[in-house]
Amino acid sequence: MRFQSNSRFTRSLAEIGAVCAIGFLIASILGFLQDPSPAGDDAFYYVGMTKALVSAFPYLAWDPHLFAGYVPTIGLSWMTFSVPAALVGLGLDAISAFHVSFVGAFLLFGLSIFYFARSVGSGKMFAFSMVILAWSTNAYWNNAIWGGAYNRVFTVPFMFFALGATYRYASHVNLGEAKSREYLLCLGAWVLTYLGDVFISIAASVPGALFLLLSAGSNRF
Repeated sequence: MRFQSNSRFTRSLAEIGAVCAIGFLIASILGFLQDPSPAGDDAFYYVGMTKALVSAFPYLAWDPHLFAGYVPTIGLSWMTFSVPAALVGLGLDAISAFHVSFVGAFLLFGLSIFYFARSVGSGKMFAFSMVILAWSTNAYWNNAIWGGAYNRVFTVPFMFFALGATYRYASHVNLGEAKSREYLLCLGAWVLTYLGDVFISIAASVPGALFLLLSAGSNRF
């Protein structure tokens, strides 16, 4: 039993490594891996916000400019700024911190697509193909990145993780094999999703709710 568990863990690490290697290759070909300059119309807004968060920490709510007058808990995409702000707090400059965070979010996007594809029953080769397709689509680059909407970039990976975890949990509920670990993974993924861009989070809730509604089977809807 332990041998099977170790073997599964090793295969998972190998798959994660393969996805990240493909991501680094694509990022290197596109050129943004080597160039830390932020792209998009609003990129410098995000860099400036990162600096402001670090300078105001821990009294964030005292600075109304940080949240444009909104309540802090809903007026900021926490998943967009938390990692860059932490890196700045550790001594990295704001532009480099945001660049490192973006590369991480880029790789996480591919991993989330792979996880979702595997969760719904796709084979490995198809899942890898979906990762490459997702990284290559014009919609991802034009709308999410070059348009400056970095808050979407940092939220979309958690959306796919949440949907994959929800589908997997709902399937096991239907079979009577659901575990508390799967439930906690599902709950945690949704919490992280809603800490990001609220519009993407709401849109993801629609298929996620359908997964759960149908999880009891057609005879016990």
